[in-house]
Amino acid sequence: MAEPLYEEAVPIYEKAHGEQGLQVAVLLSRWATMYEEQQRFADAEPLLSRALLIRQSQLGPDDPSVAEALNNLANNLVEQQRYPEAEVLYLQVREQLEKSTGEKSLDVSVVWSNLGKLYRMQEKYKESEDALLKAYAIRRPTLGDNHVLVAQSLYEMALTDAVQGKLERGIDRMRRATKTFENVL
Repeated sequence: MAEPLYEEAVPIYEKAHGEQGLQVAVLLSRWATMYEEQQRFADAEPLLSRALLIRQSQLGPDDPSVAEALNNLANNLVEQQRYPEAEVLYLQVREQLEKSTGEKSLDVSVVWSNLGKLYRMQEKYKESEDALLKAYAIRRPTLGDNHVLVAQSLYEMALTDAVQGKLERGIDRMRRATKTFENVL
């Protein structure tokens, strides 16, 4: 039902803000989100790509919203099981965020976490563990033990442990994650 509204809104926004206007990028991103919520990832991809190109042209490649748009596109590619393409984008996002926000920023930890999950999906368990540990190493000192992002890191590491048969360590991490989730939520 919303799709025809987006189809009508894009030309209106383009006329009002220009085809490369940032408001057009915002609208395209929202439309892509609607598609993704419907599991229509292939339909969302060109919208995310165009929104990214608009942000890059208007804000330059180093703007944080460009990194966010790259990350959104990478997440979309993961959902389509296009893992090598997603990895390239995640690595680009990580590099960009490390330059703009520092290697120990929470934004960088999100990308490390995304990479860890991606590597686990590809059965690259060593790379998964390394990336998830980097996310955890940023989050724990910054946020403390009782934070949902720290618990998420423990949870993701526990899943990587489990698929490798490292059950004792995985169970320990899962218990710690569960305890934190219970305390926080």
